[in-house]
Amino acid sequence: MKKRSAISQAALEAKKRLRNYGVKSETQQITYKQASFSKEDLELYKKVTKLLSQDKIVLNPILELVDKNLYSKLSTTDRQKYIMSLTVKYKQMKDQYEREKSRAEKRVSNY
Repeated sequence: MKKRSAISQAALEAKKRLRNYGVKSETQQITYKQASFSKEDLELYKKVTKLLSQDKIVLNPILELVDKNLYSKLSTTDRQKYIMSLTVKYKQMKDQYEREKSRAEKRVSNY
C-alpha cells in the first residue's frame, strides 16, 4: 500500500469532513445548538423542532410552547412580555429549523 504525503492526507481528511458536513445525528445537531442557545432555549428548540416536524397542522404554535405553570403565576404585563419574548424566540428557531432542513434536503438531493 502506498504511503500518502502529509499534504495529501490532510486533503483527504478535509474532503471527508466536507462530505459528512450536515449529515449529523440528532444528538450532534443538539450539541451544535448548545453553542448558540442557552439551556432553557435548547429545551424550547427541541419543542419547536418536534412541533414543526409533525405532519399535523398546528394552528397556534405559541400556545403549544407556553410553560403553563410559569404563565399562571405571571401578572398581566409579565404575561404579555413572556408571550412576546416567546414569539420572537419561536420565529428565530423556526427560521433556523427551516434553514437546516433545506440544507439537509439539498445535500440529500445532491447524492
